[in-house]
Amino acid sequence: MTPDTLNKIRVDMLNMSQAELAEALGVKPLAISRWENGHRAIPPYLHLALAMLEVRGSRSAGPAGLPPHRT
Repeated sequence: MTPDTLNKIRVDMLNMSQAELAEALGVKPLAISRWENGHRAIPPYLHLALAMLEVRGSRSAGPAGLPPHRT
């Protein structure tokens, strides 16, 4: 995955800010910025996490595209 691809997925498909994506992935917002700017290598399995966020976001979703918490 390229930095441009990550940015396009985040903005166009997930409709998330860098901070929202960082929260959903459990990383700091600076990590998203560094990946998108090409300053750090994008983790090789990030596409799987992004795909899950996309699937969850297509359902009735809670904050950050995640399903509501169930107890």
